[in-house]
Order: sequence, then structure tokens, then C-alpha cells
Amino acid sequence: MALLVVVAGVVLVYCSTLPWVAIEAGTTIISGSFAQERALENPLGLLVLICGIIVIALGATGAYAGRRLLTGLAAVPALAAGVLVVLYLVHATGAVDLRLGNWLTVGTVIQPGCYAALGASLVATLCAVLAISRRNRAGAAASGRAASPSPR
Repeated sequence: MALLVVVAGVVLVYCSTLPWVAIEAGTTIISGSFAQERALENPLGLLVLICGIIVIALGATGAYAGRRLLTGLAAVPALAAGVLVVLYLVHATGAVDLRLGNWLTVGTVIQPGCYAALGASLVATLCAVLAISRRNRAGAAASGRAASPSPR
């Protein structure tokens, strides 16, 4: 699980460098985007990058030390990154919206990088929580033997 947390953290860091929002203008005939905002151009995107680096560090440390609790602590910055992405979406969706009948429309469009960052933060959170809750098979067998009375 720790390796999956590290991979999800790497994807989260990568997605924080992608464009998250674009401003698109269009008519009934032609449309196209003319401005894109990368996540690092916004303070929330920069915080997502920092959270991704912390997820990588906690996941790698937990994998190296063999401590599930360290890997599980990666759920906190991963969840924080998910909340930051949602806050970014809330602030970015209504930024520009202009309609001149059916002739001209200008508005913000959410790019796939934003959705990928949200997905990576959710995967990192889920894997970190599963790393904590996963039972050791040898420990489970030993606790099962200790709990059951032996017939004599």
C-alpha cells in the first residue's frame, strides 16, 4: 500500500503542474480556448503541490521503515489536497461567464488536470487509510489462536 501512496503522490504533484482552468470563447460556428491557468499560478494549486510532496515523503518513509502508521499519516495531506482542489473548483467555475445571445459566449472550462488531481488525492487518501487498517496475516492468526480456548 505504501508504494501506491507514493505513486498517487507523484501523480498529484504532476497534476499540479497541468492547466486546471481555461477561458473559452465561442460563436455558433467557431470556438476555442485562449487562456489557460495552471495550478501553480494560484496559491491553492501551490498548496496542492506541497501536499503532494508531503504525501510522497510520508509514503516513502513508511515503506522504507516498514511502519504502516507513517504511511497512514499521508491521508491527512492527501485529504487536504482534495479539499484544496474542490475549493479551487468553487472559485474558478464562476470567474468568467458572458453570453451575448447565441452569437458569442465566453466562459471558464475546467480542464482534465483538475479532475486528475482530485482523483489522485482521493486514491492517495484511500490507500493511506487502507495501509493503516490492513491487518497482518501472521498477527491475525496468532491473535486468533490466543483468543480461542484450546481443548485439553
